[in-house]
Amino acid sequence: MDMDGFQIGLEVFLSVLLTVSIIYSMYLGHSLAVLRRDRNTLNDLIVSLQDSSRQAESGIEKLHRSGESVGRNLGKLTDQARVLRTELAMVTERAEAVSEKLDKAVRAGKTLAEPPQAVDADTLSRTEYEWQPAQGKGRQRTLAELDLIRALRGN
Repeated sequence: MDMDGFQIGLEVFLSVLLTVSIIYSMYLGHSLAVLRRDRNTLNDLIVSLQDSSRQAESGIEKLHRSGESVGRNLGKLTDQARVLRTELAMVTERAEAVSEKLDKAVRAGKTLAEPPQAVDADTLSRTEYEWQPAQGKGRQRTLAELDLIRALRGN
């Protein structure tokens, strides 16, 4: 009987080991399924990351091209602004010279004769205006006054 008890104990021990092995294999099977699922998710994530990387590279190229285009346009505008600044400086110098002449003439008691009424004052050149001595009560209008009157009339 001793042998039968030993065999029964051995079979019970092997049954317990077999049960533990089955439970552990189920746990491992579940872990492997999770790992496979996570692996597929990881592969999807890698594919998504590669797509995003390609899109970013494409966007960087487009941004670089548009930056170059904007830079060229800005360079052209800067060059135009420099030309306009030079022209404006020349016009300002001329205006200052004319202003000085006008100031000297006004201080000398002269006024600008009004252009003939038959001719539009806008079409007259500077040389067609004549300076004449100021007359007492019926004084003539200056060029600035004539320009102001024309502007107010909307001509």
